[in-house]
Amino acid sequence: METPAVILLMAAAALHAQTGVAVEGKVVSTVGNAAVKRAVVTLRGEEIYLCRSDAHGQFSLKDVVPGRYEVEASHEGFQSKPEPAVTIGPGPATLELHLVPQALIAGRIVDELGDPVPDADVEAMHYRYQAGKKQLQSTARVKTNDRGEYLIADLAPSRYYVRASDPEHDPPIIGNYNDRGPRRQQVYAPAFYPGTRGANRASMLSVARGDELQRLDVQIHRESVYSIRGRMAPDISVGLIRRFDEPAFAYATRPSENGLFEIWGLTPGAYAVTGTRQKALYAMRKVEILNDDVEGVDLTSPTAIAVNGNVQAGGVNGLRVVLKSEEAAALDINTPVQADGSFTVNAQPDTYVVHLQGDGVWLKSMRIGDREVADHRLVPGRLPGPVTLVASTETGEIHGSVADTNGQPLAGVNVTLLPDQSLPYWPDLAQVATTNGDGAFTFSRVVPGNYRLFALADSEAGAPLDGEFRKPFDDKGTPVQVQTGSTATVRLAVIQMK
Repeated sequence: METPAVILLMAAAALHAQTGVAVEGKVVSTVGNAAVKRAVVTLRGEEIYLCRSDAHGQFSLKDVVPGRYEVEASHEGFQSKPEPAVTIGPGPATLELHLVPQALIAGRIVDELGDPVPDADVEAMHYRYQAGKKQLQSTARVKTNDRGEYLIADLAPSRYYVRASDPEHDPPIIGNYNDRGPRRQQVYAPAFYPGTRGANRASMLSVARGDELQRLDVQIHRESVYSIRGRMAPDISVGLIRRFDEPAFAYATRPSENGLFEIWGLTPGAYAVTGTRQKALYAMRKVEILNDDVEGVDLTSPTAIAVNGNVQAGGVNGLRVVLKSEEAAALDINTPVQADGSFTVNAQPDTYVVHLQGDGVWLKSMRIGDREVADHRLVPGRLPGPVTLVASTETGEIHGSVADTNGQPLAGVNVTLLPDQSLPYWPDLAQVATTNGDGAFTFSRVVPGNYRLFALADSEAGAPLDGEFRKPFDDKGTPVQVQTGSTATVRLAVIQMK
């Protein structure tokens, strides 16, 4: 005789079988509409259902409980394409799911004579906005083989730069200052495709879904390397920062007991030499290497300048004042705001943009002495009075949707909220969202002001923040005004990339 619990389970299973419906369909590639076999199909709602496509890309699920579901297909070597949410029931459902084939980049790394460079590091890089700064970041890294060949696979559609660097310059040789040891006078300097030193002159690669970009050869050249030498205070840890957030590569620091230091193996560029004591930045000197060593860098005395001020926060607690360097993210500093609203930060000789960090808080206005500072910039040592920051939590919201040319909702579209980029603190105001299965998106805690909205098909998140990228469609942004305590509602037409 069955127990009551077993009887209830059997009854629930019978009811499930009676009310469930069949869901079938096909998984295809967005390139050529080819069938994708062994793809994982997921239906996610109150229940979760999983299955795999067969050799012909077909899939089938039985006894699916009627309801609203997010649908997704996934497979190695492909990027999932967001699909609209679907309503299952009361009858059988037929779906077509799509996968975006990922791309590859291939080529050779050669030296100035055209000979292959084995074991070189090759990176696919693209720009991202991070901590309010546009930074070139590595997406994938590989090494060349004995013939100098490289292949970077499984790349999502995006805009890439290919960068090659010297395999022998990492890790650096580290030793005592007096023990010079074997010193390489020349190294392969990092180069971007097709062979430039800086990313600003490199060729950008627009990689579409399924692309196979071949014969992207990069020529790297040997360059002389230089040293930075100087004196340091006792118990100082010497460091080096590449200014303007350019990608840096390995270097060696040679400390000594008599207060001398040497940093060597450096190619021409702008640097900041730092001295740190007990995790605090004690001294900093900016230098530039042109075609010779830099001598006489003094880290024996502190260079920090105290910046004092007050935050008018209206009872908001847990705030921090952040000074973001305009030259390098590694030079950013921050300090907590005290219970009485006061703060003191020991800043280095640099130009900073002031920010407030806290839950839902933004910097409404800034004064230095009696002078309003609309751009929120600050230069320590040139302050006519204390700094006064006015914080605010008054924000608005934007609710919206994205549709195709036929008015149908689009899922998985990246929407960018773009503020006035003439403001140096505009990255604090920018936001990025992705539409859900119903084509809807929300921006919350939006600082009051005027913005433009960009909904782009087949574009990585935040790409319209880049003015160069935005040029071909800059006039297609949808203006929106956000007011305190209000909700703006917008309907966007997707912008197709040409």
